[in-house]
Amino acid sequence: MFHKIILFIFSICTLTIAGDWNWQYPKPQGNNLWAIEFYNERYGYAVGEWGTILFSSDHGLTWEIQYEGVTDNLRDIALADSITAWIVGDNGMILKTTNNGFNWIEQNGGIQNGLNAVCFWDKNIGWAVGDNKKIIKTSDGGTNWIIQVVPLIPNNISFNSVHFISLTEGWIVGSSGYILYTINGGTDWIVQKNTGATLQQIRFVNSTTGFAVGTNGSIFKTTNSGTNWNSLTSNTTLGLNDIHFSNAAEYWIIGDNGIILRSSNSGSSWYSENLDTYASIHHMSEFLGIKFIAGEYGLLAQKNNSDPWNFWNKGMNISVNWITFSDGVNGFGVGQYGRIIKTIDGGKIWNDVY
Repeated sequence: MFHKIILFIFSICTLTIAGDWNWQYPKPQGNNLWAIEFYNERYGYAVGEWGTILFSSDHGLTWEIQYEGVTDNLRDIALADSITAWIVGDNGMILKTTNNGFNWIEQNGGIQNGLNAVCFWDKNIGWAVGDNKKIIKTSDGGTNWIIQVVPLIPNNISFNSVHFISLTEGWIVGSSGYILYTINGGTDWIVQKNTGATLQQIRFVNSTTGFAVGTNGSIFKTTNSGTNWNSLTSNTTLGLNDIHFSNAAEYWIIGDNGIILRSSNSGSSWYSENLDTYASIHHMSEFLGIKFIAGEYGLLAQKNNSDPWNFWNKGMNISVNWITFSDGVNGFGVGQYGRIIKTIDGGKIWNDVY
């Protein structure tokens, strides 16, 4: 499974660089980065506003600007293998590379609406979703894209996340709490639920059990592939941004104002952990049982099993919102103004690499 991290775009702050954060060289660009993904421990991309595409081939030590042919904000990236990738963004922008980004080719998705998320099952079959209830699918690597129709929902609905567990079975979530489901690769989409709350993320543990999280502390769970979605008690009204499965029983949800929810019974009930911060948390990742979180104001923290959360940084001048680890010691984070940070010691020290 690819280690994928997506930069949440809503937070802006300017504090003072502190602690172990050091510039390695002056950065040549300062645009917000909204997504980063590594295919393995060596090759990775970061994308962001004003058409920014960066590529690293040395574990994130150095980054180079690639394609400068577009000015659209780029929202998400999906990798099929070490050399093949797609990027989506505003105004229906779709870009593809088959040579590690040395060349990016614009593909015609047949729409002008913003695209917010993309996923590819293999080098040929993929989906992209976005504003105004747009869903497009390709079966030939993006040479041709087909618009998939979603009837009976308002045209102004935006889709925020797309998740497939097979070539045929997948889900989409978005604004106004819509959960869509397909069993034929998107030829037909049905509305499984209209929760009312905007949903930010959907993930499935297996083919039958899944969760969706969103605004106002919303947690929804299904145990029958979405035939029924049941609302769970979160005891918070804060926005929830991501969900993470550590194992078959231990689940985590993170969100605004430092909220961390934990379940030890496969999501049947949730309780809050005290993080001693009001910074919003945007992503959680895990490697070898060690959990990592990133959020507003450069928040970076780590937790090993039952140990308390250990803060690495509370005071950067930038929001570092998403992190990923390629092994037990090497990790990356991305943030505003083109910031890419890296640790090579399991998160004890983080340094700027771009």
